[in-house]
Amino acid sequence: MDEIYLHIGLHKTATKFYQHNVFPFLDKENHIYNPPKLTQYLMDYLKANKAEKDFIFKIFEEEKKDLLSLGKKILISREIMSGDLFSAYENWSCQMESLNKLFPEAKIIVSLRYQPDWLLSCYRESIHEHHYQRIEDFLCIDNNTFLKPKDFKKINPHGFVRLYSLNLDYEKMLKKLFSFYETKKVLVLFFEDFKMNKKEQLKNVLDFIGSTSIEIKSTSKIPNRGYSANSIRMSLHRFNSLIGTKNENQIHRPIHFFGPGSIPAGNIDLSILDKKKHWGNNFLRDNEEVRSANYPNISSEEKQNYLKSWRYKIKNVIDEVYYYDWDLLSEYREDLNSFYRQKNKNLVKILHKVKVPDLYLK
Repeated sequence: MDEIYLHIGLHKTATKFYQHNVFPFLDKENHIYNPPKLTQYLMDYLKANKAEKDFIFKIFEEEKKDLLSLGKKILISREIMSGDLFSAYENWSCQMESLNKLFPEAKIIVSLRYQPDWLLSCYRESIHEHHYQRIEDFLCIDNNTFLKPKDFKKINPHGFVRLYSLNLDYEKMLKKLFSFYETKKVLVLFFEDFKMNKKEQLKNVLDFIGSTSIEIKSTSKIPNRGYSANSIRMSLHRFNSLIGTKNENQIHRPIHFFGPGSIPAGNIDLSILDKKKHWGNNFLRDNEEVRSANYPNISSEEKQNYLKSWRYKIKNVIDEVYYYDWDLLSEYREDLNSFYRQKNKNLVKILHKVKVPDLYLK
């Protein structure tokens, strides 16, 4: 078989559904899903600095060769491959170049979501990662003008992420992807199609990877659902009431996925990165509310601290009981719709054999 498939995201496009409810249940006689070492070496390579990459690449190649010798299809699903969502994927080109070096033979699954809706979902995710700011600050909106972070003059003493909301260029991203992988080797999905007809999209994915249909257990729970608008409002109020007080230590530091001070990726026991540099105790483990150097083998006391955490209360209590939501983008949606629907006309041209949902165009 010797086939490799990469499900690269994007973030917030039902990736967790596939990772939780589909890919782990593929026929293990023919498929290897997220092989632990190869997947970790991939993440190590993406997180490494330039001087470390050659060393990691050699070990990666040896592991890939051993896995391919088993004669099974390899499928890896990790959003880290798509890059930094909190910059609207400014590092996309570098990520695609790295993927092509590691997996020149791969077939790619990529999923898109209507840009204004994706921006809102990304904002929810930023609050989830403790960047407690208004959506206007996250999107660098000043007097109804969409600014680049370098031109947004509002002080940012807490190091919260900010992105340019007009920078989510799917046409440019796909052109870069197609420059490395033939279009016939790329399956482009849309989150909107997933919402409309989950079974049909699932069939397309399984056909692409050459797998027979599998039974999906129905579930009403949405994996990795973002905070509701009400919970976001409560989170900002809590932050503002604690900052500058003696209880300020109850506020979790903001989490970054790429760049200086970003969190490690994956499993420390499998990682071949320098442990002191990339996995030191100053890093938070996998977005846990309360950092522990013992993670994931946390004690009962540490687990109790997590159950008392703000994130746990929001996700597992408040939003679980009543998900009270409204459109946080309402004031800016018309302008964003106008901008992106005009831009998406070019998206249709490069996806001439793929049906782009009407929402993207009108």
